[in-house]
Amino acid sequence: MWFDILKFIYDLIKSDVELQKQEKEKISNFFEQISSLLQDVAENLSKDNYPQGSCAAMSALSNSLVDTLKNKISEDDLNRLSRMLDEASVLEKEWIFRKEPSTINNLFLFSGEFKALSMIYKVK
Repeated sequence: MWFDILKFIYDLIKSDVELQKQEKEKISNFFEQISSLLQDVAENLSKDNYPQGSCAAMSALSNSLVDTLKNKISEDDLNRLSRMLDEASVLEKEWIFRKEPSTINNLFLFSGEFKALSMIYKVK
């Protein structure tokens, strides 16, 4: 009987750990996709190509980021990431500023931030 109880508790803990690992992997993949999107926008702008649809995707991601990741990452990180996506979606809308070095540099910087978070969540 005690063995069955201990096995049940062990299985419960193991299951919880596995769920946490899967959740972190999903978050990591989510950040990786955002990083790729930002990188693609920066590369397109640097080649004078308008990145069709990316602005809408970044805006939608920014609007849903807080709800999607609430209670999964720190509130400070969540707000910072949301602000970056907001700024990035505005940068793309402001096509006229594509020649300013800070526009494309900021997009690459934001992409790097999301890439780093993706890597961190894979090992966390």
